[in-house]
Amino acid sequence: MKPLYEIADEIRQLAEEIENNDGVLTEDLEARLDQLPMDFEAKGLNVGLWIRNIRADREKIKEEIDRLRAKLKSAEANEQRARDYLLHCMLGAGIEKIKHPVFTASVCAGKEKIDDEIDIAQLPEEYKEVVTTVTPKKKEILDLYKNTGEVVTGCKIVKGNPYLTIR
Repeated sequence: MKPLYEIADEIRQLAEEIENNDGVLTEDLEARLDQLPMDFEAKGLNVGLWIRNIRADREKIKEEIDRLRAKLKSAEANEQRARDYLLHCMLGAGIEKIKHPVFTASVCAGKEKIDDEIDIAQLPEEYKEVVTTVTPKKKEILDLYKNTGEVVTGCKIVKGNPYLTIR
């Protein structure tokens, strides 16, 4: 992909090596990045531009993944509609099997399954499963802490890892 921002050749070459290394910044590549002959501000500027390029590429990749997912979903739906149509036609014509050199289509009897409408009250206990999930309401706990300074019993408020913002 064409970069959004032009970065120094030395950093661009290292960025390409990192990309060719499955995106892994090895100790060797990091050491080479540290040893580049440019002042910290120039290096920081170029690494920031590199990050912007990565972000732009990532967004393009996400868009393509979304487009392909939609295409896959459409293809799956089309296949199911064609299968339903062929089944309907075969049942209507009383044909159980179509043999062709490319494919064979067969009408099969439905498998036994449990009806969706089950009267739980009438089921014997050995055929019931009680599932209980308890999860903390982290947002509410954090909001309480931010607004009042109160720490809910059983919780511990910790400082997250430092992070970098690039706008």
